[in-house]
Amino acid sequence: PAQRKEAIGLWTAGFAGGAAVGPVVGGVLLEHFWWGSVFLINIPIMVVLFVAAPLLVPEFKDSDPGKFDPISVILAISSMLSIVFAIKHGAQDGIDATTITTAILGLALGFVFVIRQRKASNPLIDVTLFAERAFSAAVVVQFLVIFSMTGFSLFASQYLQLVLGLGPLRAGLWLLIPAAAAAAGAVTAPTMSKVIPTGTIISAGLLSIVFGCVALIFVQSDSGLPLLLTGMALVTFGIGAASTLNSDIVLTAAAPEKAGAASALSETGAELGGAVGIAILGTIGSTVYRHRMEDAIPAGTPAEIADPARETIGGAIAVADYLPEPFATQLTDVAHSSFIDGFNLAAGTSAVLMFVSAVVVFLLLRRVPASTS
Repeated sequence: PAQRKEAIGLWTAGFAGGAAVGPVVGGVLLEHFWWGSVFLINIPIMVVLFVAAPLLVPEFKDSDPGKFDPISVILAISSMLSIVFAIKHGAQDGIDATTITTAILGLALGFVFVIRQRKASNPLIDVTLFAERAFSAAVVVQFLVIFSMTGFSLFASQYLQLVLGLGPLRAGLWLLIPAAAAAAGAVTAPTMSKVIPTGTIISAGLLSIVFGCVALIFVQSDSGLPLLLTGMALVTFGIGAASTLNSDIVLTAAAPEKAGAASALSETGAELGGAVGIAILGTIGSTVYRHRMEDAIPAGTPAEIADPARETIGGAIAVADYLPEPFATQLTDVAHSSFIDGFNLAAGTSAVLMFVSAVVVFLLLRRVPASTS
């Protein structure tokens, strides 16, 4: 337990390192080989892991894990899919009967899932763990930090390649900076937690995300890389610090026999945060983009030009390649500004959410001491 924070910090830093190397390797492959190579390269890596993992990684498992509950799995997946679909459909087609019905269905299935877990002798998710305030706060923070990371990763890569015009390799190299910031936050947070209360550090990490989001609000097509990279680095540094200490709180708050269930809940919160982050922040960006492009594209523009240009910035750039000047430049400029407006609004939304979360988390975790065991 005394080395757990450091171990989690190194694990998080390794995760950040993989996230840094991935875009660079992918960029090299895309610039020199067939695009499908970015998928094929994973096969030999997975084969090595498949053989080496059983030999190198100790296995710990419950001697009496209980029966698998497929009904609970179906309820959980159906609930999440329904809610995400409602968010996406509502943003694209407006709030209609389909949006309301699927949202209500998702909430109802989620309610049934929780009731089933409370009554089950071997629940898929042990909801009694949420009775511990520190545990609940840590899971929520894990959800929020991954919510921010996945949402902005989607925007950053498109900004670098479709707005600034960088190739996949150069874009991947620039993304090493926020990845390094995430690793720095992960490895320094355990050391700081020896003298500073854990809740204070996590709140500071969330505030770092807030400052990063505020910087991203002001990113424009002519502001260049510095502002984007500064904002992304602040976001990822806060994510690295908060995520590392969150994982320690999750394991500390749970009884030893429930450590596996607690860790699984934390990981589930992270995965759900990633899905919801892409759904909500991505939907905000795409909705703003479509509305701006709808107003900007002149009436009477052929459908083969207007339709892809309205949908995505990638579609607009692809169409512009086949247009004569000055129409190509005009379409590209409008697409850039529309995409950036959506990016800025998503950043502002995340900044407000993270600021409120930082205050709430500080109040919930202020009694967590500087060192836990």
